[in-house]
Amino acid sequence: MILSHEHQFIFVKTHKTAGTSIEVALAKVAGPDAICTAIGSVPEATGQGPVQGLFNPIGEMRAGSVRNGARTMRQLVKRRRYYNHMEARQIKSRIRPIGWEDMFTFCFERNPWDKSYSMYRFLVRVGRYSGSFDEFLFDPAAPLSDWHLYTIRDRIIVDRVFRFENLSSDFAEACATVGVEAPDLGNEKDGGHPADAYKSAYDERTIARVATVFFREIETFGYEF
Repeated sequence: MILSHEHQFIFVKTHKTAGTSIEVALAKVAGPDAICTAIGSVPEATGQGPVQGLFNPIGEMRAGSVRNGARTMRQLVKRRRYYNHMEARQIKSRIRPIGWEDMFTFCFERNPWDKSYSMYRFLVRVGRYSGSFDEFLFDPAAPLSDWHLYTIRDRIIVDRVFRFENLSSDFAEACATVGVEAPDLGNEKDGGHPADAYKSAYDERTIARVATVFFREIETFGYEF
């Protein structure tokens, strides 16, 4: 996630929606006191220097958010207050006294069938899953829906949920909304498959499985197989 004090925005990172590319791009314009969570080795390319990491202690102390006995920088570091793919409800509760409502908050979402296939291919590619796609979809531990990342009690709490399918134009719109020129998105973690490649991976059973898991996204955003 990225929180920009200078431009008053919060980017909530969902899975398989070009989130890493968006983070790397936004970190370049977010400002010197932005909170940019760590994303492995990629952040070093953003030029954010010491701000890049799990949290921004200077910003937090300036905002008066050192709480519960954390009186030193070392204690604050241990709290790991912000992290990759953090839920919006957690961000909202931790940025006080900065107001969530005073920031432009946004995330990206993706066609559930395409998203699930992309997640599967990614996990196989990095050696974190070895089963079949069917097994993955029916695995209770499989990371599929991100609905919880940008909702509280099934209510969307970000200002905008942009579409991965319209990535370039929607990202440009998000940047225009906060008054920054849209940086180049690059291609940080893309696995490289055609937009409709997911269709051949499904049968009636697996199509129905995704429809069940993602029923809220499908109902809210009108996605179809």
